[in-house]
Amino acid sequence: MERLGLVNRVVDDAQLEAEVMILAKRLAAGPRLAYFHMKRDMKIAEEGTLIELLDSEANWQTRTGDTEDHKEAAIAFVERRTPQFKGK
Repeated sequence: MERLGLVNRVVDDAQLEAEVMILAKRLAAGPRLAYFHMKRDMKIAEEGTLIELLDSEANWQTRTGDTEDHKEAAIAFVERRTPQFKGK
């Protein structure tokens, strides 16, 4: 399955819960506003038109670039540290 690109990781049953919690914590610490807009755009991609998707993506790329989380990500990148997102 991994070689086909259908999954990105396979874990033993005994490790599944621990691996899920690691992933959940990583996602929870991530840029929630960006995740929100990515999910919205995925829904538009499924149900809308290409033009609607491109308009939405351009709109939210611009708007999320003005957030505190974006500024924190840029500073953290330059400082070579993990960003601390606040959902703002």
